[in-house]
Amino acid sequence: MDEFEEFASSMPQANVGAALYVRALDAEAERAVGELARLGCASEIIVFARELDPGIVARVFYAGATEVIAAKDGESETRLNCEARSERGPDATGDVRLGGDDGRQGASIAGVCDTPSEPLAGHGGMTLGGEAGSSSIDGRPAPPPSDGVRPSAHRGRGAPLVTFISGRGGVGKTTLAVEFALCAAKWGLRAALVDLDLMFGNAAALLGVNECADLGELLGDRDGSFDRAVERTAMRVAPGLTVWGPLALPEQAELMAAPVERLLDVLRAVADVVFIDTSAFWGDAVGMAVASSDRCLIVGSGSQGVAPAVRAMELAVRLGVPKTRMTSLFNRLGAPGCGEEHAMRFEMGTALQSRMRVVDAGSDMAAAADFGRVTELFGANGPHVRSVEACVGRLLREMGCPVDTGDQEASVALEERPRIRLPWGRRVGERP
Repeated sequence: MDEFEEFASSMPQANVGAALYVRALDAEAERAVGELARLGCASEIIVFARELDPGIVARVFYAGATEVIAAKDGESETRLNCEARSERGPDATGDVRLGGDDGRQGASIAGVCDTPSEPLAGHGGMTLGGEAGSSSIDGRPAPPPSDGVRPSAHRGRGAPLVTFISGRGGVGKTTLAVEFALCAAKWGLRAALVDLDLMFGNAAALLGVNECADLGELLGDRDGSFDRAVERTAMRVAPGLTVWGPLALPEQAELMAAPVERLLDVLRAVADVVFIDTSAFWGDAVGMAVASSDRCLIVGSGSQGVAPAVRAMELAVRLGVPKTRMTSLFNRLGAPGCGEEHAMRFEMGTALQSRMRVVDAGSDMAAAADFGRVTELFGANGPHVRSVEACVGRLLREMGCPVDTGDQEASVALEERPRIRLPWGRRVGERP
């Protein structure tokens, strides 16, 4: 470590990273990563390991690792070099792969699964495989690429992944995740919604599903085809919108990290955008999803305060999500205790350059949620719906999704201006 610190300090203007190669992740590797992180002279810490233990992987991330990559057992140690590269751009943290002299690549711990050639026909009507751009959902072919950048070209891993997080419950994460997914589907995108409040999630219930498919079937993989398990656990609730989760047996939540990771890889290949609802408690599955996200929405509301949201942000940063991929999302603007002052306090506390606000939906939203009729309420055209559409439209454009959203942002921005008269035509001292 002393030699590395001396080496890094000799190049103060350089962007220095550290690559650690170990046969197995253990406490010694965790201590090494922690020491590198404490030195503070490595912008990225990448760990290559032949053997991966999910429990240790999480601890290594907490210690400060940027990426953990599985090296294939069959590769000779002498064939591996230290050139780690990302296929998703310089500011991305996922899908970093190890290049060998012969062009082979090691598998990322969050890498893309092999694409099967058989169709997935069932609840979701998904199809995997075939020519690029030919995947479909609900029987519709994938739309042709527009003039904008497609998610697959933009990120290198398929559909963008959007997570909703906060440090406390009750801020409206689930409702917003449902509405964002509904809005994307309404505009013709293939939207996937995954409820990672695995123990007691109710995203499907808000959409009117009385009996949810059990996400725990992903653990069994009874017939040897994970794709068929994904098919069985899918719930198609609206044209273009398919939902997964939660678990029928909440005690299985801590076993779901690996199946959820594989599920997200499948959805990236067949959907246009993937929305993730999370719980206030982060298990391994939620931590993995947040670390893999292309955009992390920090949801807050006036009554909940900013401190829990800041703690959630700090954890996301330790998992490798840069603040440039975070957006503060203030919910229920206009409700009691959620005025302009509270929104500004939340935005100043999170200190993120990217900010969005959603107008309060009033008592109608609570009634619609209780009876699983959010879909019907979202078909109306009120200030709340228009504010959601403005947020989703901006989000989709920033992530390169090909959708024409119109001028929602402009209309909502005008509505949110204070309704006061300013003396544009008078001089100082003149009375009205």
